[in-house]
Amino acid sequence: MLSTPRAVDNAIQVIMEQGEGSHSSPRNRYFGTEGELAHYYAFRQILQGKKLVEVPTAPEGWAYQGDPLVMPEAHRMGTVPGGGWAQEPMYLPDAEVRMLLTKFNQRYSELLRWLEKAWQTDDPQEANDAFDEAEAKMRSLASPARALMRHELPDGSGRTYGPEFLYIPA
Repeated sequence: MLSTPRAVDNAIQVIMEQGEGSHSSPRNRYFGTEGELAHYYAFRQILQGKKLVEVPTAPEGWAYQGDPLVMPEAHRMGTVPGGGWAQEPMYLPDAEVRMLLTKFNQRYSELLRWLEKAWQTDDPQEANDAFDEAEAKMRSLASPARALMRHELPDGSGRTYGPEFLYIPA
């Protein structure tokens, strides 16, 4: 829990460097794996179409001269009706889609509960452990989300189902 102005300032610095990138290095200095890029640089690779790599002869020591960036498969996801897909008769999901929606919503709800736990504790170790669990839950959302987006809506539009982000109480 952020309880001092100093802690708040430190947290803001982390957010700034993750969002905008460090002036000293594109490497993520916080919470990441070794060699991971800060968000600004990771997202800039999309614009450049190539991976950012260390190039000793480049003015900054880095250049977008790595392998071409391969974008993931994309789907034209439909707009989720308020309250979820089942609220709109024309989008009524079949059993497989309902199972994927439930799996996604359960994991999403668990993620939110772990974040709440992290924010409610004053114990730094408990907060870190809760954030680790939240991150694991966040990463576990990818599989059901991708599976949902492979199922076309029954309206013939060519658009697909996608996550509802509905909270399911414990």
